[in-house]
Amino acid sequence: MMQEETRDKSSNGNQRFNGILIKQFLIACARNWYWFAISIVACGCIAYLYAKTQTPLFSSSAYILVNTNDNQSNNSTNQAQAFSDLGIGNGVSGLPDEMFKLQSTKLMESVVQHLGLNVQYYGHVYLRDVNIYKSAPVQVTPLTDITSNFQVAVKATSNNEFEFQVNGGDWKKAHFGNKVNTDFGPVAITRTHNFNSDDYIGYETKARIYTTHSMAKALVGGLSVNQPDNNSNVLQLSITCDNYDLGLDVLNGLIAAYNQEAITDKNRVARSTE
Repeated sequence: MMQEETRDKSSNGNQRFNGILIKQFLIACARNWYWFAISIVACGCIAYLYAKTQTPLFSSSAYILVNTNDNQSNNSTNQAQAFSDLGIGNGVSGLPDEMFKLQSTKLMESVVQHLGLNVQYYGHVYLRDVNIYKSAPVQVTPLTDITSNFQVAVKATSNNEFEFQVNGGDWKKAHFGNKVNTDFGPVAITRTHNFNSDDYIGYETKARIYTTHSMAKALVGGLSVNQPDNNSNVLQLSITCDNYDLGLDVLNGLIAAYNQEAITDKNRVARSTE
């Protein structure tokens, strides 16, 4: 009995001691509340600044109905169905080949050339550079074939004059519409319909100029082609890039280029069988 009473007294003492410690801790926190408030505000500011420095990414999707070759042999069709029964691939013969074509760099290169996507324009907003596709105040046009990537920064000083900088080098002066020589070849810098002196005098626009292959490869890196239904010829195309309108134009251009290539292939086969 004495041992049980001793343990009870010891347990009660520990509880009172723990209660005192918790009370002292809460009192200390209350006395130093401002440090908690400062920490919360500081963490919020850091999170806000971090979010503002990150490049925003946008996802766009489109669907395409693929017409596979109707003249494929029964053997090819049976093989495709057999693989589908085993859970490998799908039951639509020839569809994986078409998915590969849509994700090919060669097909994307035709899109880049047709839409002129090898030059991308960026403007500084808050703490980051954002893609200003279709809204750039100036246009930079390479006058020779591009063999390596480079950047041209343009800052209008008046309606007719501007300063430019190549890859972070020295600033130089020139007139809109005149040819400008760089170490990467001559370029022409002109104003677009978006330019107005009230908003863009002193505003710096960065033109990132890529080779067709490197730009196509970058776009393919953000492209995915999926088959929503294993028994359907419909494919879903999705692309992630730093401008929503750019993504839509790329998908539309890719579908147009794919359809044109299919027509060209059919015409070539028809001519070869005449």
